[in-house]
Amino acid sequence: MSSPVDYTIGGVKIQFPCKAYPSQLAMMNSIIRGLNYGQHSLLESPTGSGKSLALLCSTLGWQQAQLAKLQEQTGSTGDKSQSSKNPGKKSDRQ
Repeated sequence: MSSPVDYTIGGVKIQFPCKAYPSQLAMMNSIIRGLNYGQHSLLESPTGSGKSLALLCSTLGWQQAQLAKLQEQTGSTGDKSQSSKNPGKKSDRQ
């Protein structure tokens, strides 16, 4: 079994569970570029080429990078949005 590998693509650190195929690296590059520019991406690759893994790892890496940027801008270290909304108030639904 291969050991995890970290890639940096488009300034985004991507944690990948094994050495990526060249087609997966190209796909992750397209995914990161699309996410950075808010564009759609049409990706095509044969069955068994690792599309799902490339998609998941690159989007999760991008999401973590965006969260880190947001926390850096606001000086925040944690997500308090859920706990600070109406503390102690119960939902009207039952």
